[in-house]
Amino acid sequence: MPLVLNLAISIFILMLSSVLLSESIEAFGSKLSLSHSFTGAIISPMFTSLPELVVLVTSIIILGRISGSEIAAGTIIGEPFMVSSLGFAAMAISYMIGKNGLRARDIDPVIPRTFLIMAGTFPIMLIPALFGGMLLRVFVIVLLIILYILIVRYFTRHRRNSQNNGNQEGRKFKSTIIILISGIILLLIGSVLIVNSINDISIQYHLNAEITALFLVPIGTIIPETMVAVIWAYKGKINLAIGALIGEEFLFTTIYPIIGILFTKWVVYWQGSLAVVLTSIFSILAGISLIGKNRRILALLFSFFTLIIFIILIVY
Repeated sequence: MPLVLNLAISIFILMLSSVLLSESIEAFGSKLSLSHSFTGAIISPMFTSLPELVVLVTSIIILGRISGSEIAAGTIIGEPFMVSSLGFAAMAISYMIGKNGLRARDIDPVIPRTFLIMAGTFPIMLIPALFGGMLLRVFVIVLLIILYILIVRYFTRHRRNSQNNGNQEGRKFKSTIIILISGIILLLIGSVLIVNSINDISIQYHLNAEITALFLVPIGTIIPETMVAVIWAYKGKINLAIGALIGEEFLFTTIYPIIGILFTKWVVYWQGSLAVVLTSIFSILAGISLIGKNRRILALLFSFFTLIIFIILIVY
């Protein structure tokens, strides 16, 4: 019972932090006249990715270069995989419940292209794990840094293509900062609690580190960005919503793998490679479904099948 109670309390704290973050980040973007796609993809992940960063750094410091490698690789790969399989599905459901329909007519053209870029970027982190070699590691690290800079520049070109309606402009900037800081504090508290709860569950049920890192930890740590995206999607702010999730994925396919490659053995088992392949396939399908006039959000709902396919393949 204490495990369930601790888990429920941590989820509640994360949900509360998500509400504060969604309001403050949107107000922050509006104050700077930033587009929804730029605010969602670049600004939001800087805050909502903090729980995963805490887990990643903590696992390396406490467990070391060798033992921490499984948790590091599992967390880095598991986060984009869980966002693709659960985050986008939850966001799509919220968008439809909000009576916004099945089509996103005002979607920024940068969004579907970003899905396609994501599909080609994610597998790069597997290269050092598959082939090894210090020179190859250095090459991949430099390549990932360049890719992230190019991605940020790509969104930067669209940052002033603002869709903000100005309804946040009356908010005092000081109060926005206070709300943002409060959201970050609650985010960190909730993240520590949920990771501890998940760790206790894994110990009680004798789950190995790889499964815990690949499945359970990301399920807990994707709550902030997913909740933020769900809130924005319900309000019909689809560019903010999708941007929040795909921007999070880009951090975990470019910047965070650098930490794992530099400071751990960077061992990726076949389950992790499978998660990368399925996520890339989903990203391609999502990008194609959102190109052109039809842009059906319903396609994102079927992202849940990537998780089902993954479970079937690893079980059988």
